[in-house]
Amino acid sequence: MDAGKIILSEAAVIGMGGHKKVYVDPRDDRRCIKILFDANDVDWQRELQYREARKKRGMVSCLLPEYYGQVATNLGTGYVFERIVDYDGKNSRDLRQIMLEIEKAPNHDLMEFGMSAFLRSMMAERIITTNVEYENFLVQMVTEFHAKMRVVDNIGTHATFPVIFYVDEFARRHVKKYFLQLLHDIARDFPRALPQKLYHHLVDYTKKI
Repeated sequence: MDAGKIILSEAAVIGMGGHKKVYVDPRDDRRCIKILFDANDVDWQRELQYREARKKRGMVSCLLPEYYGQVATNLGTGYVFERIVDYDGKNSRDLRQIMLEIEKAPNHDLMEFGMSAFLRSMMAERIITTNVEYENFLVQMVTEFHAKMRVVDNIGTHATFPVIFYVDEFARRHVKKYFLQLLHDIARDFPRALPQKLYHHLVDYTKKI
């Protein structure tokens, strides 16, 4: 037993990616603890740099999970975050899982509303991501009939000198560029959920906003 350290067990695992494993925080199930496979993980360093830049500017976010700092665990240093769960306490599903569901029973009005609302939130908060893989986004059911998107991974920029963190016009251009890529990917992978007519409508909306 490691005295003073938080003990994490495999039974508490709620997710795993190429760079980390995620556990429910045994002290508070509304939080999770991420354990990095590499203590010097570049993706996390980018995200931390971005979060620190936002904090210095007094920027707050409804899209990014809250970060609570480091803790010592039996598996090494852990990073404590808000755990993204639905209103019923279940883990929120990622965008790929949601799109697979919509593809089976398309609701184009819902798609238009949801994607345009997500874009407006991304623009307002100026969220910078390194890619738009579906697993980066969780769809959190706040109530049975209301959902919001959360951005949980690949946050920050590859740039050595991240001017984009401080120049809002650059940030807005970045958001548009990556959102257009996300729309393209969804239209390619889920053509019933996002047919070409709606895809082009959302592309035009993104370019004009």
